[in-house]
Amino acid sequence: MSDLRAPLRRLVIEAFELALERLASGDHRPFIFFADERGRKALIDVEAASGRIDEKLVAEAREIVAKGIGKAKRYALAFDGLLTSGKEKIDAVLLEAGEQGEPEALLVAQPYGVQKKALTTLGDPVLLGPVKQLLKADKKHGVKSDGRKGGTSAKRTLGATKTAARKASTKKPARRTR
Repeated sequence: MSDLRAPLRRLVIEAFELALERLASGDHRPFIFFADERGRKALIDVEAASGRIDEKLVAEAREIVAKGIGKAKRYALAFDGLLTSGKEKIDAVLLEAGEQGEPEALLVAQPYGVQKKALTTLGDPVLLGPVKQLLKADKKHGVKSDGRKGGTSAKRTLGATKTAARKASTKKPARRTR
């Protein structure tokens, strides 16, 4: 996560902490953190009236991010998913995070497991690679992510941190019975 600028890195860490806390309590709904230039945040819980939690709901969350909110400059979209490598499947919090003006956002995963009814993280977050930037550039001011006026800044180099062998996907949580 050292590839992330400090304000976005802080947002990602907070989003992972909240996502893991929610999962531990049985809440699998995706959510979005938006942050403005001063670090003020807005939290949006994404849920379907039917209660379904699936890839379609995550796609709807992406549409919300694309519309933006207020003066948001950064976002983190968190959802429960799976990392797959061959036949192995690992539960993970998946997080798409980006900054306005950057050409790409990043997909980061925090693998987790459940042992004795307690949720535990499995290692450090894993940078999976670039994803589509959802928060559009500020066309009115044409501000780069580093605060300078003009077009977009250069692409971030991911180099060896990109994990191409793993694929991320959303997963459907087990149905709860009452």
